[in-house]
Amino acid sequence: MLLAGMDVSGEPKKDNYNYLAIVIGTEAKIDYLYSRTGPHSIHMSGLAEYEQKRIIKELVFDCKEIVSFCVKLDRDQIIKSVVGSGRIKRKKIPHRNILRTFNHIIMQGIRNDIDSFLLAHNETITKFSIECEGDCKPFADAGHFKSLLKNKAHAISDRVAWCNNKIGLIDTVQEINFAKDIPEKMIRTLT
Repeated sequence: MLLAGMDVSGEPKKDNYNYLAIVIGTEAKIDYLYSRTGPHSIHMSGLAEYEQKRIIKELVFDCKEIVSFCVKLDRDQIIKSVVGSGRIKRKKIPHRNILRTFNHIIMQGIRNDIDSFLLAHNETITKFSIECEGDCKPFADAGHFKSLLKNKAHAISDRVAWCNNKIGLIDTVQEINFAKDIPEKMIRTLT
């Protein structure tokens, strides 16, 4: 059985999302990594630097049983760019439609990466669920994934998202960055 988690980093309370981290792995590998990256009751920012470094060393995604993607979002900048577009202003498109389009384009852009991993494990997208908090539920919905309450896979994706936002990309995490293409895709979709 595969488990998956998703989390965003940046300033979600201000709608400023910098990265979206997704972790997908076998239950055994997720359990192993979860046990090696505790304590989970404390956010990474609340840990001492030596503890952060220890956890980062454990975040290794270089085997067939687990994969992690980190998507560069720059959501705040992109949304401002799209909202400022003359074509969008003239159409008076509601903000919720703009956000929904953004989420859809992000999930569409990483769908092949997710599908490849699922196929390698004889899983189908129809059985795929992802653990996430409320701030990621719109991304899960846009990807047509069932969202589950946060648990072990989410805890690992939270670590990955924090690292990418505060320290930089972890070597074995696959970075996906198509942010420069998103505004034009959004404007074409919305108009």
